[in-house]
Amino acid sequence: MVRSLQRSASVGLHLQCVRGDDVSAAKGRKAIIVGSTGDQVRANLLRLRTVRRLSTVKLSAKLREAGRPIPPSGITRIEKGERRVDVDDLLALAQTLQVPYAQLIEPPPPCPSCQGAPPIGFSCNECGASA
Repeated sequence: MVRSLQRSASVGLHLQCVRGDDVSAAKGRKAIIVGSTGDQVRANLLRLRTVRRLSTVKLSAKLREAGRPIPPSGITRIEKGERRVDVDDLLALAQTLQVPYAQLIEPPPPCPSCQGAPPIGFSCNECGASA
């Protein structure tokens, strides 16, 4: 990860966080720095949402019904590592996806069907892994 300060005429100094080619700093806002646990939550959210065939719009609606509204764009930003998840978000996501909150934090166990490595060109129907 590379961090640098840049001067911009419109916003002054701001922190820019670069992971490979990904710049996560938004215009005029501090960069969102997501740690390894945040990366795991991001990956698990995307995997669980995909396996359940929930669009960001449907998941957003379910979260709103649960009393913790996150707009579809917010879900997308979480999955891209551009938005952090606080504890209240984490618990609402777990409740909405009907999983223990630890399942969002920890790496997924190997899939009993594909062992995390489905054949090339296929996706596992159980865990959502693809090759």
